[in-house]
Amino acid sequence: MNHNEIIEFITGNQEEYSSNALQAIFGLDSNQIKGVIKILLENKTIVETSEGKLKSTKDANTFRERHKIEAMPLIEEYLKKHPKKEPKITNPTTWEDLTEIEEFLIYPGEEKIYEIKVAGKTIKMEGKEIIDYKIFILKFFEEFGTMLKTYKGVTGDWSTLVSSWNKNYGRIVNDMSEHLSASLEGREAVIDYVNGCSVTDDYIVKDGMVTYKHGCIYVPTKSIKRVLKKYELFITIRKLGFEMKDYLISGSIPIKIENKSERFWRMDPKKLELNLDSFLHLEKEEEQEEEEKESDTEEPIVPHIIKESATETALDVFQEKEANDN
Repeated sequence: MNHNEIIEFITGNQEEYSSNALQAIFGLDSNQIKGVIKILLENKTIVETSEGKLKSTKDANTFRERHKIEAMPLIEEYLKKHPKKEPKITNPTTWEDLTEIEEFLIYPGEEKIYEIKVAGKTIKMEGKEIIDYKIFILKFFEEFGTMLKTYKGVTGDWSTLVSSWNKNYGRIVNDMSEHLSASLEGREAVIDYVNGCSVTDDYIVKDGMVTYKHGCIYVPTKSIKRVLKKYELFITIRKLGFEMKDYLISGSIPIKIENKSERFWRMDPKKLELNLDSFLHLEKEEEQEEEEKESDTEEPIVPHIIKESATETALDVFQEKEANDN
């Protein structure tokens, strides 16, 4: 989109929009969109609403040509002085590669969501996860396939790195529409997936299969994560669980299968479109649901606080690596 089209869009749009939406539409980076918005605000072409969104002013809609003449040269000059920054590193493999990132977005709320955008990818951390470098290592491994090294003093360096991200690349995002959209898309994707699964009467962790026991449909959380990844939906299991609370009988629970603990969502079969008159029977020993130990850190079995750690595969790799290093 060229500079003239930017003004055409803004003065011809009666709706409210977020700075994120403008950035995506205009194809600008985070620094460029800040400058453009500042120019448009000072020129009274747009105004910021009480909800933190943007909309064109009455004056801009009435006198479009004048606003084009006034704002266009300013925007053109600003963008020439501040060209779009392309990622310097396309495949980060070390901590040093992460000193410069694209954006550090902060979504406020009861529990904040943090997005670290680096090399064209997004790593999401929720709430207190941001203080734990180990969680970042696992999520980084899932995105880039590289396990960052640990060393003495990494905890302090992690705090310094996050503070640097916040200072140099941080931006508070008040518009949660993107996350709400991802929640709804994730909900529909998971429901469609489960309705298309084969049903067995034994616990199993396999794509395309769910379990029917005790009046519940057991869906492996691993399968849910794969569905989200398939459709590139960036939403945590916890947030998705809240969005699907009307479909859930409980939050995720651990069940021991072949000496390994796996987690399952328990869904209400009455809300689904599964054929429960005939289902597969697998020849295997009956597995038992694990009893949840009572502790201060226990995850209550309620839909709105479902919490999942990073995938077991990445965790196994990380723990094995730490053992070898020691």
